[in-house]
Amino acid sequence: MKKGNKRAIKLYDSETQAEASLPTGITAKNYFVEYRKGESKRCADYCNAFPFCTQAQQEQKAQTQ
Repeated sequence: MKKGNKRAIKLYDSETQAEASLPTGITAKNYFVEYRKGESKRCADYCNAFPFCTQAQQEQKAQTQ
């Protein structure tokens, strides 16, 4: 991300890829890497089977740890 912006410049699959693409030189201090954990918002908000779903239970355990 660029400092002062709300949105990412580009999304990467791994932190190493993101750090490798950071610019160097004078403009390097204006950029940083931010980790954003994904979540299943649609699943939790709309799915009727959410309380019984094994995937949902695993995600909830991971969030509490």
